[in-house]
Amino acid sequence: MYRIFDVDDILFNFVGCMIGYVLFLLFRKVLRYFYSGETFQIPILFRHIM
Repeated sequence: MYRIFDVDDILFNFVGCMIGYVLFLLFRKVLRYFYSGETFQIPILFRHIM
């Protein structure tokens, strides 16, 4: 009936979000490096990221 949480849950969730965001920025930078100047060859899935 009762649910509890620890402060660790909030901290780990925050750290996980930050790691995911940094990985996203790194992935976007790598995509921009590989597809620099070639907008027509960027895969459709990644066009909104760039």
